[in-house]
Amino acid sequence: MPKEIVYGVDHFPPETDDEPRDPPVVVLSWSRETGDVQLVTRLLRHEVPTPEEQDAGIPVGYGLYVTLNRTAINDLIRNLRRARDQAFGKDE
Repeated sequence: MPKEIVYGVDHFPPETDDEPRDPPVVVLSWSRETGDVQLVTRLLRHEVPTPEEQDAGIPVGYGLYVTLNRTAINDLIRNLRRARDQAFGKDE
């Protein structure tokens, strides 16, 4: 399954040696064979839960998952373009 990762704006405290930053990401994956496109928001380090998270019952694959069809993807693209243009101005 191809995958793209987009890094979010980091609103967390500065990285230290004791506590590295945990950047938010959006992971986009798809499969032509199954016709699935999936959008996931998560913190990057949570690709594999820590032993403590596993003990707490946090499932593998932790994050917010959305599976989209073609219509939903087109709506998302249209809404993202509108949000970008209104927040930053139109691209020329």
